[in-house]
Amino acid sequence: MTGHTGLSPERLPALRWGLFALAGIGISAVSLTSPGVALLLCALAAVFLLSMAKPHLPYFLVIPLMSFISIEFRLWGDPKFFFNLAEPLTLFCFLAWWTARGAGLVRPYRRTDGDLPILLLLLWGWASIAWSSERLFGAYYMIMFSVGVCLFFLTVAHLDTFRRIRAALIFFVGMGVINAAMCFYSLLSNDTVEETIYHTSEHFVLYLFNPEAMLRGQGFLHPLATAYYLSLTLMVLLGFLYTSRSYKRLLLAVLSFFVFVAMLTTLSKGPLLSLLCGLAVFTLMNAKMKKNALISWFLILALVVVGFALSRVPTDDFEKALDYTSKTSTQTNDESSSLGSRIRRWKVGVYALFETYGMGTGSGGFYSYIKPDFAFDNVYVHVLVDYGFIGMWLYLWFLAAAARRFIETYRKCTREHFRKWMQIYIAGFATLLLNGVTSLTQAFLPIWFYIGIGYAFVYVIARESREENENGKVVCQA
Repeated sequence: MTGHTGLSPERLPALRWGLFALAGIGISAVSLTSPGVALLLCALAAVFLLSMAKPHLPYFLVIPLMSFISIEFRLWGDPKFFFNLAEPLTLFCFLAWWTARGAGLVRPYRRTDGDLPILLLLLWGWASIAWSSERLFGAYYMIMFSVGVCLFFLTVAHLDTFRRIRAALIFFVGMGVINAAMCFYSLLSNDTVEETIYHTSEHFVLYLFNPEAMLRGQGFLHPLATAYYLSLTLMVLLGFLYTSRSYKRLLLAVLSFFVFVAMLTTLSKGPLLSLLCGLAVFTLMNAKMKKNALISWFLILALVVVGFALSRVPTDDFEKALDYTSKTSTQTNDESSSLGSRIRRWKVGVYALFETYGMGTGSGGFYSYIKPDFAFDNVYVHVLVDYGFIGMWLYLWFLAAAARRFIETYRKCTREHFRKWMQIYIAGFATLLLNGVTSLTQAFLPIWFYIGIGYAFVYVIARESREENENGKVVCQA
């Protein structure tokens, strides 16, 4: 029992009653001056205690909120400083899990190969604020990055059975399907919404939706992030499709095509190429796909063409969308194009890196070089420019350690069901890695959820194999 919780049974009741007493004294003191605040604190304390008892429940609420950024909390009215509902809830879940762990209510955290490099990267990132020219922005960035890493730890900690992994993936896919439906709605809707829900003298709570009305589809994320999320959703859907039987396959196939067409409405090229890269990895890992690679890829490319045509049916602007896609993906010298704009920022980032002798600009310091833009739209450039060669080495160490563990688990896995899931998961991991070349920053929460899912698979498969071997030994002895 002591080894399981890390605390002796005699100390647990004392610790729990100590926490209750401390919370009670604090709320009682506040009630003397502000009964309304005390009532709110009581409600929060009750929610927190319930979360301590079942810390995985609020975690499952984080999963759909990862892709819901239409509610934006903007600090000082500055579009650079904002957060959404998922970030504070992730921190709440982490605090609830940490407290429950200290009280011996949950199992110890299962260490992964990626823990050391990612914690070292976080420490290096926080230290880098010291030489950043944008220290406030750097601190904000590190908070958001830290929230992502907290989500990674929570995913590994909570998803300790295949049933929970499956439930988490269903939540993830469910929100992906909703975002896919919103892509079509955004094309059919002519409204661009930016409504202030609440504000103080400095801070705002906004509802944002459909900033590029009538051309690029989007869900509750902006078009590029929507496409990124949907590319991962498709890989997970293929996992369910690949491991299901009979009539479910037809339903999942139709759902997958629906999400695929929705992804194409965003006109985002990077996530599409990343998805195709993931499918190429799956082709190499799957014997049937590899044997029929020519036919398989003819069908895949045909689906891309048909899907793109269908994606423009709601707005009947096929030629306009095709022209937009062509210009933004080929005109490297035009800064108004997505590719040209990215190349310009990446070049500036390389200049900033060498100007700082490879140490990096410090967290947030990159902003001084690319104003008024506040993102490179490339995770690797962000890490390299912000944290220098040291930070980049730590980040690549983290990714390489994860990839090695996932591939090793797949090779050693003997159960066909788990082997299929690991094939799809590794293909999705390749999709995620390539998405990082053209999309967003290291603070994007789905990155950390998806990598955490991989380690959850590793743990569950190892445990299942161990139990299977032990049962086999018992049978032989009998």
